[in-house]
Amino acid sequence: MKSKTNNNMESIFINVHNLTVNRNDNKGQLEDLYRILKAEKVEIAKYWDNGDTLWVDENGLGNGLEPGTHQSYGFEIDGESYMGNGLIYGTNRENPELKDSVATDVWELSRKIRFFWVEVETIL
Repeated sequence: MKSKTNNNMESIFINVHNLTVNRNDNKGQLEDLYRILKAEKVEIAKYWDNGDTLWVDENGLGNGLEPGTHQSYGFEIDGESYMGNGLIYGTNRENPELKDSVATDVWELSRKIRFFWVEVETIL
């Protein structure tokens, strides 16, 4: 799938607080990652063969905390667990440094994701 003509691209946002998996349009900039994930630092957590890449919050355990509780939320996909929210972008095949619209089907992905929470005794 190619990037949209309005310079936005489609990504998939995994929201652990709302327990949702939805398409998200954004420009694919680093600032978008920080804003959507509500994170100060992000990292690539997983690459798929179709070129899609999962980005997560480096401090997902702390930032995954539900306000007013000691419960931190995360998700599992393909046997791997991640704390906090996730965002999936495609990779621009001509320039791998650039992001592109996601190739993964959001419905198929949502069927593979399992949300969970853990009790955190001390706040990080």
